[in-house]
Amino acid sequence: MFTKFQGYRENRKIKRSAIWGKRTAVLLLVLLTASWSVAQSSKMSKDLLAVPSGTTVNVVVQYSKSPTSTDVNTAKGVGASNGKAVGLVKGYRWTMSQGNVPSLISKDSNIKYVPGYCPERQHHQSSGA
Repeated sequence: MFTKFQGYRENRKIKRSAIWGKRTAVLLLVLLTASWSVAQSSKMSKDLLAVPSGTTVNVVVQYSKSPTSTDVNTAKGVGASNGKAVGLVKGYRWTMSQGNVPSLISKDSNIKYVPGYCPERQHHQSSGA
């Protein structure tokens, strides 16, 4: 016949427990988002990641399946130019800004890897004969 009266501290523990569950869910979501970002950037080679984002580079984009016109149009859409097919590795060689490579990777799920880079070279014509 007696009912136990819950005091202020016992109610507070229950409330704290519910908040802790929400915090855990938010923390888990943040960690999963961060791991997804790392997985996306792991498609870029380490030396390409080290290049300043404004630098124009020549990259070979390796695709999981042979690149289609959709893949080519996606690359052109993020600013890639001078595309040339590289048949041995199912890829394309592009000239583009290093800062646009992560955008290309996120927009094209067919991309397998973007290995090292070569800085774009300036072609000078000599006036000598």
